[in-house]
Amino acid sequence: MSSSQPLAVAAAQYNGASQLMELSSTQPLAAGLYAPLIQNNNSGWQSGLTLRAPWGNLPMYVNYYATNTNGWCGSEQPNMENPRIVYPAPKNATSCNTTPNAIFSAGGGMAASVNQLQGTLNATTYEAIATPAQSASIPKVQRDGCWNDGFVIMNGNGTAVNVTVTLYNRLHNSSQTPNTIVNQPLGPYQNLTVLGQIPYGFDGSALVTADLPVAVVANAYRPGSAGVGDFIGSYPASHR
Repeated sequence: MSSSQPLAVAAAQYNGASQLMELSSTQPLAAGLYAPLIQNNNSGWQSGLTLRAPWGNLPMYVNYYATNTNGWCGSEQPNMENPRIVYPAPKNATSCNTTPNAIFSAGGGMAASVNQLQGTLNATTYEAIATPAQSASIPKVQRDGCWNDGFVIMNGNGTAVNVTVTLYNRLHNSSQTPNTIVNQPLGPYQNLTVLGQIPYGFDGSALVTADLPVAVVANAYRPGSAGVGDFIGSYPASHR
């Protein structure tokens, strides 16, 4: 694939018979990583964390923030194994709500994944975000009779930011006006879930802009029929 302009790309693969889906992306190593969505027994969803430092057993820390109070709700220091696994996450931060976010820190570059499991029904994984930015693109946003996509915006800053979300129709041309569905402040360490704001029948992409860097993770979700299971994949937005 080539283009005269930068592109944001999401690749989805699924099989209607076996309900498999995969969305892939890559994040660089960083000493600070951001996880906008942690599922803490949220409608049966539970998260786990895998953290790895390629060049040694660096001390690593996980700080959770309750998105219903915008406040720190606990921390964990995984054991010195490499990789380090935290399950369930949060494990000891009992004051967190059902959808906290988290910031991972280490003394050097590391990579981390957030694994999400809904019993034996569904599972998905996304990479913790290394490069929050003032602009993030979500290349696939679809809400119709088949798909119910959404995304989560995390303000990992100690001050409030103003966030704008603009939708672009898949068949966008110069005669169409982009649809701004969110324009609001977002408090320190707070999350904003963008799902119900997306109009039914929309098929296109989204652009998140903010006056300070934010981290965004997207969920591509196609509900299954009764007893069959769902197609679901998570991936970081393209931050730049």
